[in-house]
Amino acid sequence: MCLRLRGRRTLNDRSNSDRESSDRESSDRDLPSVDLCRTQAAWLRGARSRLLRRAALQGRRTIVEIGAGWGLVANELCQRTGRSVLAVDRRSPPRGVELDERVQWIVGQAERLPFADRSVDLIFAQLTFLWLDASRAMREAARVLAPGGVLVAIEPDYGGLMEYPPDVATQHLWLSALRRAGADPCIGRKLPGMCAAAGLRVETRFLDRYEPAQNSRLDLLAELELLANEAKELARVRHNLETHSDIAVAHLPLWMVIGEQPTTAKGV
Repeated sequence: MCLRLRGRRTLNDRSNSDRESSDRESSDRDLPSVDLCRTQAAWLRGARSRLLRRAALQGRRTIVEIGAGWGLVANELCQRTGRSVLAVDRRSPPRGVELDERVQWIVGQAERLPFADRSVDLIFAQLTFLWLDASRAMREAARVLAPGGVLVAIEPDYGGLMEYPPDVATQHLWLSALRRAGADPCIGRKLPGMCAAAGLRVETRFLDRYEPAQNSRLDLLAELELLANEAKELARVRHNLETHSDIAVAHLPLWMVIGEQPTTAKGV
């Protein structure tokens, strides 16, 4: 999954979706460029690998990715496991990326998954829940997970974004632009509670090392619909980063959550 920018709510099925115009529905299916998504996927590869090992990926048979985007992570999951992966996205398979022949693309919604109860062993989501009706999508994930099955999610929390020095700070830009786009920029901190409320056993992890900020994050921010004054401020930040490149810090907290379906019902 790549962070949706132009798209907003790419997997969203909010109650007013039927009243949105066809133009809005079309824009909701957009993605950032495949090159930006590749950069982002590569940056998260280490965190993804550690989390999937913890979730015993190799022992899972029915694997689903929600919010498959360009299919980059679905391809990786196929290569890691040697098995088929069910890639769910509201978009049709994107052009520009060759999908692994084991990727089975399903046009569908995370809030209304086309799977039977207790039929899935692992669901993976990366930078996806911030664009969803997250509580509803979480309940749906819990519905389809088999006993012992797991949801594995990596979600950002822009409310905790740490940046230094102050003249390269972009947190307020991210918060405003993402909320305007219909996303929840602070979804990370909410995810463990949502998992627990859906009846899943929760394990939460964070990066165990500081990952240097990628300047491509500003390219992702630029693809959001910024107000004129915000675009000017972003340009100033880019300029300031050239001056402070040796001391600049940007750390985005990533909530890495494993939610496991209990093997027995409560009280049994």
